[in-house]
Amino acid sequence: MRAITGWSNLIFLFIVLSGLYLWFPRKWSWQHVKPVLLFRGGLRGKTRDFNWHNVVGAWCALVLFVVVLGAVPISFPWANALVYRVLGEDPPVPGGGRAAARGRIPGNDLESP
Repeated sequence: MRAITGWSNLIFLFIVLSGLYLWFPRKWSWQHVKPVLLFRGGLRGKTRDFNWHNVVGAWCALVLFVVVLGAVPISFPWANALVYRVLGEDPPVPGGGRAAARGRIPGNDLESP
């Protein structure tokens, strides 16, 4: 089940990224980007609904990108290890937390007094 949710996260991340790519205008000038990012007053009917659809979708896509990107390291051990390596730390040893909780730390051969 964990593999299904993990791959679903990656697929959803692709959908969000491709949606952002398709949604935004080809020319990156304020004149072309402003209608996608900001609500326009005075619109009526389908034009207003289309503007609201674009604005809400663009801002929600940014939030969804952050949420789904944060879920990928939870779903895949390789992504979790990548986060540690990017931050300059060694990834934790699998099972180390459970062994330490039982009082047995791997590599610790010293006797307790």
